[in-house]
Amino acid sequence: MAYVALYRAYRPQKFSEVVGQRHIVKTLQNSIRLNHVAHAYLFTGPRGTGKTTMAKIFSKALNCEKGIVEEPCCECSICTGIAKGIISDVIEMDAASNRGIDTIREMIDKVKLFPSVGRYKVYIIDEVHMLSTEAFNALLKTLEEPPSHCVFVLCTTDPQKIPQTILSRCQRFDFQGISVDDIKGNIKRVAEKENVEISDDAIDLISEAAEGGMRDALSMLDQSISYSIDGKVDVDSVLAVSGNIDKKDIISLINACKDSNSDLILETINKIISEGKEIDKITSDIIGFLRDLLLYKVGFGSKAIYNNPEFQKLSEIKNQIIYSWLEELNNVQQNIKFSNQKRAYLELGILKMADKEIQDYTELVNKVNSLEERLNGLELRGIISDKPKEVKKEIKREEPQIKPFKEVEAKEEIVIPEIVSENNDFISIHDILAILNKGDKPYKQVLKDSFSLAQNKYFDNPIFNLMGNAIIFAGSEGVGIFVLESNAICNRLMRDENYQELIKVMNLCGANLKDFYAIPKDVFNVVTKEYMENYNDRSYIPNWDAIKINVTKHKIAGKSLDEIDVKVAEMFPGIEIKEK
Repeated sequence: MAYVALYRAYRPQKFSEVVGQRHIVKTLQNSIRLNHVAHAYLFTGPRGTGKTTMAKIFSKALNCEKGIVEEPCCECSICTGIAKGIISDVIEMDAASNRGIDTIREMIDKVKLFPSVGRYKVYIIDEVHMLSTEAFNALLKTLEEPPSHCVFVLCTTDPQKIPQTILSRCQRFDFQGISVDDIKGNIKRVAEKENVEISDDAIDLISEAAEGGMRDALSMLDQSISYSIDGKVDVDSVLAVSGNIDKKDIISLINACKDSNSDLILETINKIISEGKEIDKITSDIIGFLRDLLLYKVGFGSKAIYNNPEFQKLSEIKNQIIYSWLEELNNVQQNIKFSNQKRAYLELGILKMADKEIQDYTELVNKVNSLEERLNGLELRGIISDKPKEVKKEIKREEPQIKPFKEVEAKEEIVIPEIVSENNDFISIHDILAILNKGDKPYKQVLKDSFSLAQNKYFDNPIFNLMGNAIIFAGSEGVGIFVLESNAICNRLMRDENYQELIKVMNLCGANLKDFYAIPKDVFNVVTKEYMENYNDRSYIPNWDAIKINVTKHKIAGKSLDEIDVKVAEMFPGIEIKEK
């Protein structure tokens, strides 16, 4: 008898044998139990996750001789016939090779015929996204109102390529990538049944390399068994057939980058390539390794590599350096797609990662950015302003540890500026014109970009619910004009807590915003019209003073020492703050 590949020999025949996808198994079994079987299903998900297998098990459950059951018996003639592919009532069609309208028309003509041996005719159309537009149109009417004895199961890895008219007529089931633990368990079971000795490290490597696909995992196991003549599968066997890079080599590369050892880098790369590994795979494996390193540093997940002492030692590398390395490797990936000099790009990219000057520069840039954020935070809290304040003498940090603020001896003073309230002043049209006349278009674009970034990055911040679809009218010298729907919303935005919050999130996204005015849309429309007419016809002089903006200017809220002393004590130990 011809040899049967492992992924075919161990294909699940019952719902209970399916690895993972419990949400789909439970839903299908409940629909059978409640007699809620639909006429069309769409199974979508990554390759090798069980879409076609699930469709065949479902067809068995609908046609089993013991009745419509939640679990097929797999013993009757119909169940065994479906498994062998000899039951005419279960039609499996590959849309990749039968994608034309003639194939679909032929199928539609046969749909009307009653089942020959079972209760339902089940049409399993694999890779359905490959059908032509004409074929989809021909299928549409039948899919919407099929005969009561007919069930369609459409399987695909690319649901976005299927017309919405088809999608809306199907019950959709999204298959998930199978977890590493589930794949490990299944590989162990298969290896035991095949009397194959396999190491735990080899199982871990196969499970992670499969990337959620059980078929890929079993195929890799099959190849590894064939490679290891003595019947013992180890890490070397898996690495030889999978194309993956040995983690020891990657650790050696990362250590060489950390130590700026160029000779070791080139030597290790040459060793990996001489083993037949592809440049693309080397790059992606190093990226995956650095990702695992970051996840390990934040305590997320559990992988076999996490137990490696050499891997654990690499956690000393600062996150900023790892981020810069990932960015460089991403550039390498982009470059090698369109180049015949792939090896050169890989070597140059990793040598750049090892450049000590670049590492020091990256660390310095991140320190400066961090300092700027802290200073911005101090400025927003009113602790410091953009103008330097007089300090009696140089502040010295004599104590390494931070003491509670109340226990710190009074050594120096930081003077908080006198707070002036403008609560009774309304925004003037001349405030708006002053910004418009300066016409700083580049800064206006900065405000737009920062606002868009802040909306995406801090989408759950209530400030953006308040602002809605705000318009950036103008900007100049750190001052912006925001256009909102009504006076009421503008006045709410100019309240101190909302005003400070918007400036904070905008500056976190690079706006360098110091002040802003909020004006309603009706005022914006009038100002725009008058301003354009003024510039189109110099003889026309608008009556600007007639335009009233019933929005109060920002009221600067006072800060008491009780609200800020803890923060100041953390940043400036040994300093007492007094109000002027």
